[in-house]
Amino acid sequence: LIVLITMPHAEETQKAVLSIRPDKHVYKGENVTLKCEIQGGGDTVWRYIWTKDNKVYKNSTTPEIHFISDNKSSTGNYSCRGEKNDSQYLEFSDAVTLNVSEKPVPVLSVSSKNWLTEGDSVTLSCKVKDSFSDWTFSFHKVVPCKVNDSHIKHNLLLLSDSNRGSGSSYTLSHVLLNHTGFYRCRGERGNPAFSTKYSSPKSLWIT
Repeated sequence: LIVLITMPHAEETQKAVLSIRPDKHVYKGENVTLKCEIQGGGDTVWRYIWTKDNKVYKNSTTPEIHFISDNKSSTGNYSCRGEKNDSQYLEFSDAVTLNVSEKPVPVLSVSSKNWLTEGDSVTLSCKVKDSFSDWTFSFHKVVPCKVNDSHIKHNLLLLSDSNRGSGSSYTLSHVLLNHTGFYRCRGERGNPAFSTKYSSPKSLWIT
């Protein structure tokens, strides 16, 4: 007589699905959230098992875990599953790959030639390469400040209506002579906000 003993699984209609915020491609130092959603789980109280590269990474009683990303230790394939108190369990979710890169440097571009005449219009555009998630951008003018006879410090002046929540472009509709100078931009996303490095400067010359 052969008796087959199997561990009790949760209902087949229940499924674990793993998602990553803010994106599957993040940057060193960025806050990352992994969420394990039990589809069809109803009001069941679950314990969550998290794996990274097929090894148990963490256990939790909440469907989300948070960490600050690091290039080497955070990159990998993550999955999760839910377990009930009576030892019923789900299959692991499909794996989701998290890639971590160095802090990005956005690219600032100008809509027209660098040489402009007073009254012209020009648009500054900022972009984070190889990233498709939502960024907000701020635009800054580089302002030289003399510290002493041998040293000049460069401050960044936020353009008056350029702040977090702006889009990827900033338009100077009627340039003046005092708009001559160098400009830089920076991107932000997430909460708490994660900031890119500043872009390389772009020059505008007004005559």
